[in-house]
Amino acid sequence: MSPSPRNHAQQLMASLQDPKEIEKLRGALLVVRHCLVHTRTVANGLDFLLNGTSEEVREALRTLKDLERRADCPLSIDYVQLGEYFLLRVVGTTECQDLILSFLAEPRPTNA
Repeated sequence: MSPSPRNHAQQLMASLQDPKEIEKLRGALLVVRHCLVHTRTVANGLDFLLNGTSEEVREALRTLKDLERRADCPLSIDYVQLGEYFLLRVVGTTECQDLILSFLAEPRPTNA
């Protein structure tokens, strides 16, 4: 499998058909990027530690998880609230590690 020139957000957006879902994804990614406190490597993936308004972060994570699942994404994402923090874990196979590393990357402009 050759690496894709797109980052994960672009691949996910390309798989979504509804413009409203694409906007929901953009909004959720913006919240998660804004609330990111720390990233650490775990077996087969990354953990993202987030701190922000509880409801806002929870809704963004719920949206991400739902859109990832419906887009038939090869990554497994889950989250848990730990006091005032949220832990978002993104894991996948060896072939998916580049996608995981680009999980919160800003979408690159495309030459459409």
